[in-house]
Amino acid sequence: FARPPAMELSLVDLNRIVSETLRFLETGLAYRGVALKTKLHPAPLPVLADEKLLKQALFNLLLNAQEALDKKEKAIRVTTGVRAGRPFLRIRDNGRGIPPSDRRNIFRLFFTTRKNGSGLGLPIVRQIVRQHGGAIYVHSREGVGTTVTVVLLFEEQFRAMYPGRLPLALPQGSRS
Repeated sequence: FARPPAMELSLVDLNRIVSETLRFLETGLAYRGVALKTKLHPAPLPVLADEKLLKQALFNLLLNAQEALDKKEKAIRVTTGVRAGRPFLRIRDNGRGIPPSDRRNIFRLFFTTRKNGSGLGLPIVRQIVRQHGGAIYVHSREGVGTTVTVVLLFEEQFRAMYPGRLPLALPQGSRS
């Protein structure tokens, strides 16, 4: 955690990253009785990202959402879109929500409320999102559920924010 892995950036479509990650998890979610609803932005959302790290962050967020589900009708909704000129990914669950006393600690290393939790999931997610020039927001109401929104940068925004971090042209085959 102290030394984040070097990112291998490439131009990827956020919608594709989300779709592939959901395909990987959908059978397990269905087996657990979770209704998975998706609403992806109609156009590609090109971001410069480390695909593996972004998938890891999404995977962790989806597992957290699944763990929080305690109602008879369990649902997770995943949305992508553009707001304020930036691409976003939103995961909303109808679980138990996060108590106000825990909200300020959810990104603290080793903080967990789960019996077998490590307290690494959300701090790692936040670190990955920040490495990508993004931000993460959590809105939660006890008994209603939690919404996690990850806001990233479009390719052009990333290049403008981190000049010199990448070659001007990405290698062939890096576009998705």
